[in-house]
Amino acid sequence: MQQSDDLKEGIMRFGGVALSHNPKELSVKYAKRLSSDMLVSGGYSKEKVVRLPERISGRGELYGSGCLNDYGRLMTFYREDKASIVSVPYLGAFRAVITSLTLAAEPKEDYIAVNFEFTAAPGKAKKLPDLQPYYETRRDGEDMWDIAYYYGLDINELVGLNPHIRKIRDLDRFERVRLC
Repeated sequence: MQQSDDLKEGIMRFGGVALSHNPKELSVKYAKRLSSDMLVSGGYSKEKVVRLPERISGRGELYGSGCLNDYGRLMTFYREDKASIVSVPYLGAFRAVITSLTLAAEPKEDYIAVNFEFTAAPGKAKKLPDLQPYYETRRDGEDMWDIAYYYGLDINELVGLNPHIRKIRDLDRFERVRLC
């Protein structure tokens, strides 16, 4: 089976933006809290453990002639509270929203340093129909990582089903992607 370029190169990405030289610094927070309800009689009900959403924060960099456009795309996701897939090498991928995005240095035409925080967003993978083979048509801003996550597929299996697609991050507009 063919392995995706992103997995080979250890690239962090979000919403179709490849953070190629990232992360420079990374912190992952998994947390739970205890919760109990006050009863009308004045006592407390049994405590329960509530899992809080995962948070990934850190510092990263955008390089190259397209870095201003990439930063603009991230800002659009932030401003519109859009959820997308964040994938981090060795940690996997999950659906998230950008909860913080800060310029960490003066931006240049081909370089932007950012501090970021992603927080897990609720949602489940879409079930594939029982039809074989089944294709999905790419929507704006979507790449194979997003499609794989949305359908709960392994990215390497998806790459194997689509040998005609050379770069999983750069799909043509309205490109058909085979899912099964």
